[in-house]
Amino acid sequence: MTGAGPFRFEPDHQKENIVLISMDMVPREFYGNAEPFLPVNTPYLNALKDEHIFFSNAFCTSPLCTPSRASYLSGRYSYITVNSERAHDGQAVHIRENDILYPEYFIEPDAPSDIFPGTKRVDHLAISRPFPSGHIAFMKRKEESTVFKGDMSDLKGAKIGVVRGYQNTPEFDRLMDQGFFKIDAARDDITNAKKLMKKRVDLIIGDPSVVRFAIASDTSLTDDEKKECLNGIETVKPILRYNHLYYAVSKKPPQWKETLETVNRVLDEFEKSGEMERIIRDTNAACGFIMDSLDAYKAE
Repeated sequence: MTGAGPFRFEPDHQKENIVLISMDMVPREFYGNAEPFLPVNTPYLNALKDEHIFFSNAFCTSPLCTPSRASYLSGRYSYITVNSERAHDGQAVHIRENDILYPEYFIEPDAPSDIFPGTKRVDHLAISRPFPSGHIAFMKRKEESTVFKGDMSDLKGAKIGVVRGYQNTPEFDRLMDQGFFKIDAARDDITNAKKLMKKRVDLIIGDPSVVRFAIASDTSLTDDEKKECLNGIETVKPILRYNHLYYAVSKKPPQWKETLETVNRVLDEFEKSGEMERIIRDTNAACGFIMDSLDAYKAE
């Protein structure tokens, strides 16, 4: 992000070296011991809260994660920085030409632009080298079998739960757009998981680790309901694919290639040092929640 607007520095001012950590899907109950029944330990969050400044009565510009993050990173209201995937009804996307978008899935060469009709997204954006994200897979109820063995054609007419606006895999999304499946769209992963447990859909598609975390952190479920849900669903093999994340850089400014090279160089240094994998493993271990696997990422 540019840091323009109210956060502008004078030309001769030496900028501070600041590390900003932004986490997703961490409800208020995770801070402290307000909900001791939750199956997730948060020692690092508790330490940050106890040893630093903690805002107990804070406000954000949007109840959605991406617009809110973009707002505090850029100093602009979220109605300006909304993201096309999470935009409120009737809101367009407005970004400065030198903004860097994060996170971003791989941009397919034929993906149309949501903002500029008649053009493709790759006409406007260049993506960085990949960095870790997670698997995309089907999930099913444990007690039931599935005809899926790796061939999408076996699922013709199956009722599948998806999260509205999410990118899955090119093959699945293409068949979904063609009406090959019976799609039941939900607003988030926890709603999908609940539909699966109530047998309203045959399968759901998403990142299994994210789905499990969504269940574990959902405040509307009791401890027993969470355990029942976590123990009642499983990932369907084979995994569909491993989806990396990317930074996306606008091609409009003349220095966009230099910006992209800088982003890639930092990502390379972060990975070669082992810091990227260490953070993932240590965070999962400390929170008592283990991702399906890092094998796909390590194999790259």
